[in-house]
Amino acid sequence: MQPRADPLLPGKRHALVIANHEYVTEGLSRLRAPARDAARLAAVLGDPEIGAFDVRVLENQDTARTREAVEDFFADRAHDDLLLLYFSGHGVRDQVGDLHFATVRTRLNRLQATAVSAEFVRTLMNRTVAGTVVLLLDCCYAGAFGNGMTAKAGGEVPLDSQLGGSGRVIITASRAIEYAFEGFDLADRSGDERLSLFTAALVEGLATGDADRGQDGLVDVDELYDYVRERIARRTRDQTPTKWVLDAQGAIHIARRGKPVATPAVLPDSVLRHVTDPVAAIRAAAVDELVDIAGRPHQGLALAARLVLADLVDDDSRRVSAAAARALGRDVPDRDRPAPGVCLVVGVRDGFALDSGQSRRQGEPPMMWPVHGGPHQLWRIEPAGAGEHTITSVATGLALEHQYGGVVLLGPRGKTPDQRWRLIGDDGLGRYRIATPERVLTADGAAGAAPRLDAERGTESQRFMLLTATGAEVDDLTARLAREEDLRRRFDVDVQGMSYPDDDLLPRYLEATYLADASPVLVADLCAHVCESTLAPNASIFTRWRFARTARVLAELVPEVFARVVRQVLASREPDFTDDDLMLLASGLCYVRGTWDALAENTRRRLFQHLATTSTDRLLRRYELYSPMPLEPVSDVLLDRIPDFEAERGAHQLFLAHIGSGPDPRLVPYFLNRLGSAQDLPRVIAALSGLHALGVLLGEEHVRHLVAAIPPAIRGRDDVRKLLWDLGISGDAWAERG
Repeated sequence: MQPRADPLLPGKRHALVIANHEYVTEGLSRLRAPARDAARLAAVLGDPEIGAFDVRVLENQDTARTREAVEDFFADRAHDDLLLLYFSGHGVRDQVGDLHFATVRTRLNRLQATAVSAEFVRTLMNRTVAGTVVLLLDCCYAGAFGNGMTAKAGGEVPLDSQLGGSGRVIITASRAIEYAFEGFDLADRSGDERLSLFTAALVEGLATGDADRGQDGLVDVDELYDYVRERIARRTRDQTPTKWVLDAQGAIHIARRGKPVATPAVLPDSVLRHVTDPVAAIRAAAVDELVDIAGRPHQGLALAARLVLADLVDDDSRRVSAAAARALGRDVPDRDRPAPGVCLVVGVRDGFALDSGQSRRQGEPPMMWPVHGGPHQLWRIEPAGAGEHTITSVATGLALEHQYGGVVLLGPRGKTPDQRWRLIGDDGLGRYRIATPERVLTADGAAGAAPRLDAERGTESQRFMLLTATGAEVDDLTARLAREEDLRRRFDVDVQGMSYPDDDLLPRYLEATYLADASPVLVADLCAHVCESTLAPNASIFTRWRFARTARVLAELVPEVFARVVRQVLASREPDFTDDDLMLLASGLCYVRGTWDALAENTRRRLFQHLATTSTDRLLRRYELYSPMPLEPVSDVLLDRIPDFEAERGAHQLFLAHIGSGPDPRLVPYFLNRLGSAQDLPRVIAALSGLHALGVLLGEEHVRHLVAAIPPAIRGRDDVRKLLWDLGISGDAWAERG
């Protein structure tokens, strides 16, 4: 198959797929996955609509033919060529620790002559003229592993030193001290076929296009790595893919999406501001910006632009509506948007209704008053052209008008410019901003206070519900608002109370008590209150943890509402985040799925830096971040800090007490891997102490792994034997498991 010329995938693209699963040497076990790995990966790489590679497959060949194929692969290339080399099979090391790739006739005592060395591959990669080389290794570098799985061989190897150089990207199936799994329990299954976890994730990400995280229609090597890492993490915590990027510049595109983009990307902030601007001329100009974006190659942005254009077809302004319709090739709407009619205008923040007053006269302001549904709280909203409306009191016939200095008054109805208002509904909850070209109606005073005009702040005091209300509907509305206000007050007390349910009962409790029959406004308010409460600086760790638990459950029960609210809360708070706020974030919302995606890049970087440098005492005593840990990737930083605790005796004892009080399953593979790499007594003791604290989580398979990993010279020491005794390992059990 010849590579396809494509402006999005420039240059020639060549792939060599090497798979070995049959071995004549007794010390190398037969593998099941490589043959299927090679076939599936070669198919997706060679698909002209996806990878567009010229693919060659080499399966179960001897060392001479494999070396010749690899040398041919790197020879006679052009500078703009992209080369992709994939290996699936056993990786083994020689006596000095150098890495070799086993072939069908590899002999473990003659690796230099019978295997393909990493040094050989590195030399060819350095010499090739091709500008970009991607190396994918589906093999591991630790000891054998049982229970129905086959580990793809060998001891620890420093891979970056074995395959280093310039202009290359190397992705491996696991870390140097972990396994690349295949087999019934952990392999990816499709019918009767089983692929290795690593290759299954590669194929899935490329074939479906799900690895295209940027939604631009192309999968680059960084996106593919992130996707594979995430997919494997969902299946097992004992395998972590690793990536080295060596002097590569720009995005290296591996493939096109296998399927069209279905999720829109996020449009630039400037475009979103123009789209929601109260001035119709600016929204009309935004249509041209959207048309330009819709014509670009980035599929996710193009989809987002088309969706926003579809929304603008229903814009209040004829000019904006017509421009959006023409951009989409639709008929231009020939009607104004229907006005809401006779409504109650109810403030979202306090639930007070706009009231014209019992004896109000011309030139006096309206006021905000508790809902009673009388004639003075009913307003007739009618179109006034150009997407604007008049708002007139049913009781007095006076119209709402805006005056210089932000004053709002009632005046004789005359459709004058100062009586025209824009109704902007932009939050998906049926709530509106009532605006002039420059300012927004604001109601944030006590009962009886007059509303005013203020600069746009995006707060709840600048949003209003326009609720049709006549006769019995007024009574229903009044009762509902009172009931929901009571739920708001009760919610805060309930979360902090001693009778608040545990995790297993909490979803049903929240659903039945607060979410059933709740209005969208109430649901959003509860989500916002929970998010804000996790960031409250004066709250106790107990209170903030209660709200963080509640946030986790709300994110599952009402995912779309919660995702929108958490973005709004973080966007308003992030610019002013202090270091203490970052720690509140780590110990609260970072336990909730979706939070990491909602954070700005600068906040993510600051959070990582602060967690890496803050004192161990603050991590444990004040914020209790290890029992359990937050979600990835924040937990990765916390794992890197564990050696700091082990260096301080007092801090280490406190750390062990914390992880024992709230055991986190992710710590088990961490300490097992630490134990497997430990070469001296202090490190062995530290790893065993961690496993001892997590003893309730250890299964039989973990214990076998634990015993096998302890260096023989250390096994007999009294302190080691005591820790093993506490874990239930002694005497005959030691001999049997060891």
